[in-house]
Amino acid sequence: MTRRSPGDYLRLGCNYIYIHFIRPIVDYVKMSRLRRGIQVVGEDFRANHGVIIKGRGGLRVGRHVHLNDYVWINAGGGVTIGDNVQIGCYVIIHSANHRYRDRDVLITDQGHDVKPVTIGSDVWIGGGAVILPGVTLGDGVVVGAGSVVTKDVEPYTVVVGVPNRVMGVRS
Repeated sequence: MTRRSPGDYLRLGCNYIYIHFIRPIVDYVKMSRLRRGIQVVGEDFRANHGVIIKGRGGLRVGRHVHLNDYVWINAGGGVTIGDNVQIGCYVIIHSANHRYRDRDVLITDQGHDVKPVTIGSDVWIGGGAVILPGVTLGDGVVVGAGSVVTKDVEPYTVVVGVPNRVMGVRS
């Protein structure tokens, strides 16, 4: 049996990164072709099993960021994640979306709209949440599990629901 390093389990598709192990990946990002998709990675960046990062717009990740199992990030329009961020399992972060307005043209032929997503520091995004293109989450934000975030969220705000609504403010 051939012994493999964790870096061997990073698989590159045509335009995405699939992470198939649980451990810090900073060293593997620095020394691999992954630099194309991840522009900046701070110390202690952890990505659990099944994380997918796709899109060439770029992902910037701060220090002490943890992506739980099966997080899916479309960084085609750019995604910036601050320091000390926890992202729960099955979270989806979109920075690009299909165009669909012209009914005389197939949706698949209309291209994409790209808008950056910015996630501040000290943010917790609960499992199954969806963050849509163009959204900014301020520092200290908490996003409840299963929420769909369609608009910017002010710092230290707790949001829940579909679409998201303010539940309170962290004290």
